[in-house]
Amino acid sequence: MGSARLQAWAASLLVLACAAVPAARAEPTAGQTFEHPSRHYTVTIPADARIREPGGTVDIAIDSDKGYGVILQSADIGPGASISEMAATLEAAYLGPDKAWNRKVRQEVTLVAGLVSYNGHYEGEGGASYRVVITRGQINSYTFIFRARTPFFPQMEPEFDWILANFKPAPGDLPPMPIPPGQAKPVAPVGEQAAGPMPATRRFAERHLGYAVDYDAGWIVERPSAEAVMLSGPEGTDAFFATVSFQNVAPPEAKTAVQAASMAMDDILAQFEKQATDVVFERRGPYIYSKNDMLLLGQEFVVAYVQAEQRYRQWTLVVPRPESDGAVAHIWSYRAPVDRFDRFRPAAEAILQSWTIVKRETTNR
Repeated sequence: MGSARLQAWAASLLVLACAAVPAARAEPTAGQTFEHPSRHYTVTIPADARIREPGGTVDIAIDSDKGYGVILQSADIGPGASISEMAATLEAAYLGPDKAWNRKVRQEVTLVAGLVSYNGHYEGEGGASYRVVITRGQINSYTFIFRARTPFFPQMEPEFDWILANFKPAPGDLPPMPIPPGQAKPVAPVGEQAAGPMPATRRFAERHLGYAVDYDAGWIVERPSAEAVMLSGPEGTDAFFATVSFQNVAPPEAKTAVQAASMAMDDILAQFEKQATDVVFERRGPYIYSKNDMLLLGQEFVVAYVQAEQRYRQWTLVVPRPESDGAVAHIWSYRAPVDRFDRFRPAAEAILQSWTIVKRETTNR
């Protein structure tokens, strides 16, 4: 959507919002349902709101007598475009001096209709506030922009949440997650046994790294660097070559944790091109870290490749830390020879399930 189009839409909403009186919070009554003629997603709006189809890149505009407005855009997903990159593109167009959004207040990750979604909160000109929700499925991307006058924003926002709750993406946008986060299998004993009692565990926790993790008491811990930790089975066993690693990265060019994660992922993918052969990516997509009221949007991939004449499989996650902790990202990886990957994967999944991100200490040790 062009900047002039957004500003004109915002100006028309401002007139409406000035005359509106904030209503008490109540569950809206369902009104008209819009179905996109070619993408076939649907969205239901409150009965006291109206749908317009302004054309251009805007699918619909929703106007409420209560004084808020919503616009909805959809598009074909770009190859490899992440939600973070889509948000950065939107901010480049609308955030800054002499633009529609003056200041970014905060951002978080949520789920909308089962899709991982970026939520950005902004303050704009004329005493208005905005909330931007960007999400993508396997076929389409969706962008919702909600606007209300700042004093009334908290009262109006539940109506926007209701609209999001009554949004259904296009068929085919919701594939099953191959490895749902937080649903790891029971840990399997390390070594030759395929079944048996749960093994004893130990806990690794260094506050300056910003996380804690539990691991099989029979595994060993190595420290390749001050910001890296590697876990593996005992030397002399097959599990010795199945490694789980953690690394903190802070690219000098990154200004935010999201940028740090994006740059780290780009660097990892570039390393495969330089240091491995016969590289086959089996899966790549978003990853949600959700624990203790912390929700972070990362990326994951599973890849098979040849290195030093040995074929490996690797499962890697890159997750930004909370923005309050600076431009830092975590990298988690499980790697094993292809013939042992599935065998020791339950142990790796149990480590991942125990992974708890905490506030990072920055004082000198």
